[in-house]
Amino acid sequence: MEKNNKNNIQIETKKNDLKPESNTGLVSIDIKNIFRILKKRKWWFIATFIIIFCAVFSFTYFVTPESKYSIQSTVLISTDNIKYQEKINYYFPKEAYDLWLIANEAYPLNSLNYYYMDAVSYINSDKVIDSAYQKLGNLFSKDILRKSIVTGKSIDGTQLNISISYKNKSDTKKIADAILGSFVENKKSDFEASYDSLLKKTDNKINNLNSEVSSLMNQADNYSLEFNKKIVNELKTINNNQINFYVSDYIPPDIKVKLDADNDQLTNLKDIKNNLEEYKNLYINRIVLNTNNEVIANINILKNLILSLAAGIIFGLIFAFAANYFKSN
Repeated sequence: MEKNNKNNIQIETKKNDLKPESNTGLVSIDIKNIFRILKKRKWWFIATFIIIFCAVFSFTYFVTPESKYSIQSTVLISTDNIKYQEKINYYFPKEAYDLWLIANEAYPLNSLNYYYMDAVSYINSDKVIDSAYQKLGNLFSKDILRKSIVTGKSIDGTQLNISISYKNKSDTKKIADAILGSFVENKKSDFEASYDSLLKKTDNKINNLNSEVSSLMNQADNYSLEFNKKIVNELKTINNNQINFYVSDYIPPDIKVKLDADNDQLTNLKDIKNNLEEYKNLYINRIVLNTNNEVIANINILKNLILSLAAGIIFGLIFAFAANYFKSN
């Protein structure tokens, strides 16, 4: 009986040993079977490999011949003097927008997002392209100049990336210098005009407020005089040996409210004017352009060959096995 039990245990053990290890998660690959399928479906593999290899290599080399070389630049909009940028935006929102000033000191990226979108439109505008076209002596068409520009914001949104691309090194450098130079020069000219307009508006507003304050002070003085006259007239009817006069600085509430508001505004506007005059360069040179003068080659033939080969082999295998699967079933 014991012998029979031992024999049964040994038989079960052998059976378990012969079972596939389904729980281990390992998959056995029959290399011979792979080569057998490849041999059987070799024309599928070869045809797919050739098509994919040629397509990938052609796309990376021939499809974009106008962008073989490039120069990278970054545009930063200055956030210096940000406290006054916000203050100017409060009193002169249009001029602040024209000068690309930050509207909210706590959230500068909100303003920068709008201005970088404006910068993208501006660098592709007729004004900049025409200027670059003239700088280059009409050697390149305006369409080529526009197509050479690629823009995009950085991941953190704090700067704008500009790439100028063309088909050869020397011309890439010339085109980049012309476009970026035209962009900065024209925008600086616009900033100067906006700055002059803002300074003039600030002066006008200060003068108007000074006039208004003078008028309110006159009203307050007239009120005081009329008030004192009334007191004198009332005292004439009183039999008193001695009359005492006291200077009153009383101002009616409605006039006082207007005076306080105007004086506060005057203080802020004079502060803004002083800041504008002291830091003129910060308002005109709003753009900080950093350019890498090294011309980068965008196409690496060896790298493209390796990528094309890898893509051809992978897709060749996929199509060969797919063809074998459908034909076998």
